[in-house]
Amino acid sequence: MNTIEPGIYLHSDDGIQFSVLLADGAGSVQLPAATPAKDLLDAVSIDYTDYRQEVRRLRDEHPLFEPKLDIPMAELEDLAGEALLLPSMLSERDPISMFALGWQLDRCLRMEDDGSASFLLRAGQALIQALEAPIKLQTRLRNIYEMAFDDAEIAEPAAQLEKLRRVYPDIAQVCTPPDKGIPSGVPLTFRTVSPYGLRMLELMLYFRQSKQRITHCEHCWEYFVSPTKKVTRYCDRVYDGQSCKQRGANLMRREKKAPNNITLIYRRLRDRMQARAVRYDNARPDRKSQMIQFDGDQYAEWSELASRTRLDYIKGKISAEEFLRTIDIMHELHSYDVEECKLLPETSEWQKLVAGDPDFDADFYFPSGMNILNLGAEKPEWEVRTAQQLQEQAPEGHMSLRAKYRDKKKQG
Repeated sequence: MNTIEPGIYLHSDDGIQFSVLLADGAGSVQLPAATPAKDLLDAVSIDYTDYRQEVRRLRDEHPLFEPKLDIPMAELEDLAGEALLLPSMLSERDPISMFALGWQLDRCLRMEDDGSASFLLRAGQALIQALEAPIKLQTRLRNIYEMAFDDAEIAEPAAQLEKLRRVYPDIAQVCTPPDKGIPSGVPLTFRTVSPYGLRMLELMLYFRQSKQRITHCEHCWEYFVSPTKKVTRYCDRVYDGQSCKQRGANLMRREKKAPNNITLIYRRLRDRMQARAVRYDNARPDRKSQMIQFDGDQYAEWSELASRTRLDYIKGKISAEEFLRTIDIMHELHSYDVEECKLLPETSEWQKLVAGDPDFDADFYFPSGMNILNLGAEKPEWEVRTAQQLQEQAPEGHMSLRAKYRDKKKQG
């Protein structure tokens, strides 16, 4: 058998199912066949928790990166020894990244010493960047999914591609099926040298077909492959003994029956304004221009206005319509009629952050924790919110039914 050129090969006999071949100079390994939709979902669901922790440990704690004038060669050798052990952690969950890391780390170790004082540090940083590649690829995939696959109403992959094109045109260009040159039903073989290239090829095959559709579950907000071309709102995952289909349908009925009264609207608007101010105050300076300009001082002013106006409404000094019109300073209510009043759906700041950067990573964006004073409460008290709580709050209305009603249960 002739030795094939090293790389990652994607082969499909029918354009629907494909298999991946990992080839190096010593031989090759073929992975099980899958559809693009199924393999893409598996890729975005890989759990890198322990691997990420080890990479961060090397990046943040290894002595090579400590500030000092002289860096001994022994520290780079020690870092390289530890780095070479980490790919084995991915052997079962992500064999493609493990395979690619082999030659990426080897290339880092072959960096030519230019004699500069910073060479050892740059070589160490290159090793860390190679190890972080699988994590960063998954982050980008998740952001692509959030922009293209987050709407259950979009039934066709072609329409999802157009949605992606509006947000990430450069990425959409890479994974757009060619108009000519790939006839349907003809065997296809592609070669790439990176896991990212492979995922873009899979997206191209996904957007080229119409039999399967990736969407998110409105109950758990995880992605799944819809079994039919019809709109399917819930997946088959099980939480607390109930499937998303069962629990999601029940919560949706509860959602539609929720009282649409003045107090509820006031609280929802207050929560939205507070969350908006928290995110703006804690955003990096280069991000603030992409966000709604609303900081903590402005929230405090609004909260005082809303509390005073609400008291006037309770005392009967103003009508419900006047109350709603006064507190709606950003024009976010559908109507000021008590029966019809509801908050307009908005693109959350979370979505704006993701749309502004395909590599947006919440783990690096949100602070480890912060203190918040809710001036809208009857007895304002300081609250400590963790990074996880800030992340959960950020999507606002763009969140699962499971998270929404779990939060209400906690509050109750």
